[in-house]
Formats: sequence, C-alpha cells, structure tokens
Amino acid sequence: MDKPSYRQIRKRVVEALRSGAFSLEALADLPAQSTAAALGAALPVLEGAARRRAIEAMGAVVARLADQDLEAARNVVRKLVWSLNEESGGCPWGAPEAIGEICARHPRLAEEFGSLLVNFIDPDAQYLEHPPLLQGAAWAIGRVAQVRPDRVAHALPHLTALLQSPDAGVRAAAAQALDALRQAKEA
Repeated sequence: MDKPSYRQIRKRVVEALRSGAFSLEALADLPAQSTAAALGAALPVLEGAARRRAIEAMGAVVARLADQDLEAARNVVRKLVWSLNEESGGCPWGAPEAIGEICARHPRLAEEFGSLLVNFIDPDAQYLEHPPLLQGAAWAIGRVAQVRPDRVAHALPHLTALLQSPDAGVRAAAAQALDALRQAKEA
C-alpha cells in the first residue's frame, strides 16, 4: 500500500474529528509527524466538540511522535507556541490546550514545556491577553495538573488572580485548574 499524501492524511483527520464516532484508533495507522501537522492545521478551523477531539488527538499523536523522534515532537510544540505570538500571523485557537494535552501525555515534553504554560497566565511574562486564549491556557494548566502537578504548581498565584477576571470562561477555567492542583497536592 502506498504511503498516504499529506492532503489525504489531512482529509482523513478532519473527517475523523468531525465524526460523532471519533476514536484515537482512527488515526493510529497514520504517520505521526504528518498527522500532527494535519491536526495543527485543523485546530483553528474546528469548533466545539470537534476541536476538543483535535486537542485530545494532538496530545496522543505528539506523544507517539516524541517516542519515535523527540526533536520532531518538540518542533510541533514550538510551532504551537509560535502561533500564540502576535508576530506569527497565525491563528492560535486551541494552541494552549494542545500544548497542555501534549504535556499531560508525555513526561519529557512536560519537563521541557510545562512551565511555559504558566507564562501564558503570568502578567510579567508571556501573558495571553485575549480571553479565549487565556481561558485555554488556564484549562491547559489544569490538564497538566491532573497528571504532572509538579510541572505547573507555580501557577497557583496566577490562577488565583484569574479568578478576578471579567470573563466568566477565564474564571471557570482558573477555578478548575486550581481544583486540579489542590486535589493533586492532597493526594
């Protein structure tokens, strides 16, 4: 069987993500690096449940890629981080959440990029001013806190400050992340 082209992979990825019967196994036989690229391209154009599935798939696929080629996986995360910079000209929807899911699924990538998520909610660092992105960063910290709380424990004061945000989504994501950190600390 011929190796599928990037266009074929992207089409299959988007169809799978939009399917109500999505499972990660639907992407398991595709090459990890091309699948990660297709997922990264799909993140900004998908909405709702399809974007949530893309975030979950991005975490799983990039973790698989990291086991095969750590530097290629790092590059995927770097591209997501770059999309969050105004200078990138990219569309960053779903990027913080994807970084969080990747860090939750792969210990080495969490070691290298987990604390970067905290910078996204730190007003003295790389603070994401746009509420949906700030909400995504808080969600990502909560996701990492579920599995690797040591990587994001220093987010506590910044998450607490986000509870005062005028945006209800930011407040809710911050509260959920704080809850995840507190549960991890108690455990």
